[in-house]
Amino acid sequence: MKAEEEIKEAYKNAYKAIIRPDTSNAKLSVSDLVLVVLYNGSVAGKIKMQNEMFLAYEIMKKNVEYDPIFRYSTEIGYYSQFILNAINYLAIKNKIIKIGKGQGHQSYVITAEGVDYINLLMKDNLIPKNRFQKLKTAKQSWDEWDTIGILNYIRRNYGNEW
Repeated sequence: MKAEEEIKEAYKNAYKAIIRPDTSNAKLSVSDLVLVVLYNGSVAGKIKMQNEMFLAYEIMKKNVEYDPIFRYSTEIGYYSQFILNAINYLAIKNKIIKIGKGQGHQSYVITAEGVDYINLLMKDNLIPKNRFQKLKTAKQSWDEWDTIGILNYIRRNYGNEW
């Protein structure tokens, strides 16, 4: 019985990490971070999305409630199951659109509902303007790179020692 309670508690904590349980929390959820990245432009590719999320977390980590627990792989760079769960949650809630392009490739785009939600967070000052601007500027560079380019940048600057 105790193991079942621990599992339920772990799921409850994971759920809180992915979504914002209420707006009184002064920090961002993992889903909020996904929306902030997509607010600044779409992302093409699952690997690129995971690596952009890693870089965005590096910029915004002081303002994110839960660590998405990134793992490192030499083939795909940093990835997080929390990010994948947040993406699926946001797609179900119609805040983002996942566009499949065969052979497992996907692109990610924010919807009008997602934009409205991020605008509300910015209005409530839950996203610091200086960090938002830094992320916006960085995202412009990331958008110029393909998947290999972003992987090379991460390997050079972060390696697997994060």
